[in-house]
Amino acid sequence: MNDDRNDRRATPAELLDRRARALAARHERALQRMTVDALARARPPRRRAGAWLAVPAAALGMALMAAVVVWRRGERPAAPPLAQAPDEALPAWVLDDSAPVSLLENLDFYVWLAEQGDDGQG
Repeated sequence: MNDDRNDRRATPAELLDRRARALAARHERALQRMTVDALARARPPRRRAGAWLAVPAAALGMALMAAVVVWRRGERPAAPPLAQAPDEALPAWVLDDSAPVSLLENLDFYVWLAEQGDDGQG
């Protein structure tokens, strides 16, 4: 009851200040409780389990790449079909060492020329 008499004599500004202080104290207690609860629930940061695997995984990948490169060097590339053909299937001028280089450079022209002669026009 004593507060009621003080409230009646207090000015509106004093009443407002008292209410603001009481509200601030109440909010401070609530924030303090929330902070304590949050810290209690907080877990220590977990270490990344996969981070330590990065170096061995990279080393394994590099070793596999090196093995593939070395393995592929041992293989011989597939020969073109003309090189696999028996000598009887090759034209004589291919086997002739005295054939001019210009003849070998313009094979498309000579194939075309041979096709023209097959038509009976040549």
